[in-house]
Amino acid sequence: MKKRRIKKISFVLIIGILAIMWISLNHFHPENVVNWLEDRVRFIGAGSGFPYDISNHRINNNNFTLYDGNVLFLSDNSFVALNGSAKQICIKNHNFSNPAFRCNEGRYIIYDMGGNDYRIDTLSKTLHTSSCENKIVCCDISKTGMYGILSESKDFLNEMTIYDKANKEKYKYYFANMCVSGIAVSNNSKTVSTCGFGTKDGALTSFVYVHDLKSEEPKYQFEFNDNMLFFIGYFSNGNIAAVGDKGLSILNPKAGTRKDIEYNKKTLSCFDFDKNQGIVYNILPTNSGQNGEIILIGIDGSISSKIPTETKFQSISHKENKVAALSENKIYMYNISGNLEKIFDTSSIPKSIKLSSPSKAYVMQENKIYSVNLK
Repeated sequence: MKKRRIKKISFVLIIGILAIMWISLNHFHPENVVNWLEDRVRFIGAGSGFPYDISNHRINNNNFTLYDGNVLFLSDNSFVALNGSAKQICIKNHNFSNPAFRCNEGRYIIYDMGGNDYRIDTLSKTLHTSSCENKIVCCDISKTGMYGILSESKDFLNEMTIYDKANKEKYKYYFANMCVSGIAVSNNSKTVSTCGFGTKDGALTSFVYVHDLKSEEPKYQFEFNDNMLFFIGYFSNGNIAAVGDKGLSILNPKAGTRKDIEYNKKTLSCFDFDKNQGIVYNILPTNSGQNGEIILIGIDGSISSKIPTETKFQSISHKENKVAALSENKIYMYNISGNLEKIFDTSSIPKSIKLSSPSKAYVMQENKIYSVNLK
């Protein structure tokens, strides 16, 4: 009886493990498992704690983010990852003139915007280094390792090249009449989206193309009048967010539909994109910040919260039911019901804020990165 019971339990456990592996197939790919384990080894040990000195670095706000509880930043000389105790779990030097990076679940593509060089890394090792024939505009990478490079072109305005995780060319597309400003690779590596701008009948127009990598022409083409698109990204449910200076749109690449959300003649001050939560942004009618709003958009395109504010913010972040925003030397903490819960003073004027939880934030200032308890 005991042996039979053990066999039944073992069978159930095996089925359960196989089911989990099937659901998260990409995560359980042998290469991803090895990368994950190697990165976790680096987490062992503690640092000296925050604040962390960055006086030897110049960091663009777009090159400061969080992943898996770690602080990531790309400066003018190196790519650095810090754990919760400010231990350096990764530091990789580079010689890029205008560095930028995108990350996706443990994979990082670091590139020289306006240059030719790029590299693909995990925290523990460099997977690939290469050069592009033409000047790089922007890049993106999926969690499975497929990546895309948008570049200038000799015979066209721009061109896009998609590579698989083995760094073999998989897809090519040339933009003859449009200048491309953004690229996003889907989570499942089945589609790639691009945004940019051009002219139509003498007027400025923006576009989003959704490429399915099986046909020469895009599967869907969306046009936007009087809205300069500059950011594009995939949510975890497969929807696409396209952000512009006059409004943003949530696109469904399966149905080919779109939902436009205008700023109603207000100016976009700052925004934060989270593939699992949505977008939060601050808009205001004047530079004073009076009659401004903080708006949260879910990954389905619905407006989940509107928060009136009289403050102009330069950086904003959200996590679950909390929103944190920076203005001058203060952190404003809101809940999604629209209530201002607390205002925190900072020692100097901060540049960027990222919430790691509803009660904890990392703030980048000119010379230091701080960990802030927001309880």
